[in-house]
Amino acid sequence: MIIGSSWRHEIFKVYGITRYGFLFSHAENDMLPQLHIEIGLVNNVLDKFYSFIDDQVEAVPPEEALTRNSDIIANVALCNATQALSD
Repeated sequence: MIIGSSWRHEIFKVYGITRYGFLFSHAENDMLPQLHIEIGLVNNVLDKFYSFIDDQVEAVPPEEALTRNSDIIANVALCNATQALSD
């Protein structure tokens, strides 16, 4: 069976989130980025869980929390500097 050009018209009716604003578009013309939504939700849950552990369970002293944050910032700066040197 040979498929005509009408299927292309139906496919290209779906614009996605990047073409039009999410809140101002019609639902029948959008595709939600399912994987990105799931990753974002899991990241939010993990961030809340780690915050709960730090605040309620582990009770980290302020000096240790400052050291942890400084370590994260230093690692990000190192990665950025390494990337800048390789470019």
